[in-house]
Amino acid sequence: MHQLKRLKEKTKANIRYIIGGISLLLGGLFMFIPFIPLGYVFLGVGAFLLSPAIPALKRLINFAEKKDPTNKVKKMEEKTDELIKDKIEKK
Repeated sequence: MHQLKRLKEKTKANIRYIIGGISLLLGGLFMFIPFIPLGYVFLGVGAFLLSPAIPALKRLINFAEKKDPTNKVKKMEEKTDELIKDKIEKK
């Protein structure tokens, strides 16, 4: 029972990175399928989810934030972090 509880805690802690990795894979796949225009969306979501763990993605997002005059990138990052904290990490 104790091992199962520990496994659930590890899974809960890493669910953000699991979903981010799957999103990146789906984004790459959908970019090569011309009739499904979701590749860029999945790549963006995957980048936001994996940015705390991968410094290169964090630098890319910071670069996009500096170039964005409407602050849409910043708002999207905040909403993604809020969603992860509220929906996934609380359970």
